[in-house]
Amino acid sequence: MVGQSPVVPLEKYFGKTAQFPLATTVAVKKGDIVALTVPTWAPALALGFGKGTSWRASRAKGQCTTTGTQTAQTGIGTSVQYYCLYQTARLTYSATLISTP
Repeated sequence: MVGQSPVVPLEKYFGKTAQFPLATTVAVKKGDIVALTVPTWAPALALGFGKGTSWRASRAKGQCTTTGTQTAQTGIGTSVQYYCLYQTARLTYSATLISTP
C-alpha cells in the first residue's frame, strides 16, 4: 500500500453517489491496483452478474467464507495477497484519474 485517505463515515452517503478527494495525491501507474478498504461494512456490491464479473478480498488462503474477522489492508508500506475471488458480483466504487500535463 502506497497511500490512503482518512477514514470517512459513510452512513449519510448510503444510496447516493459521493466523491472523496484525497488530501495528498497518490501517483498511480498502469498496472497498479486502486482498492477500497472498509474497516467494518459498506453497501458497495452490485449482485446478479455472470461468472465473468468478480472482485477480490484480502482474506487468508482458505478463509474466504470467514467474514467475522477483519482483514482490511490498512498499513502504508504493507503488502498482502488478495486470495479470495468472489464471482457474480462487483464492487461499486471508482477512482478518478486526474492527469497532469
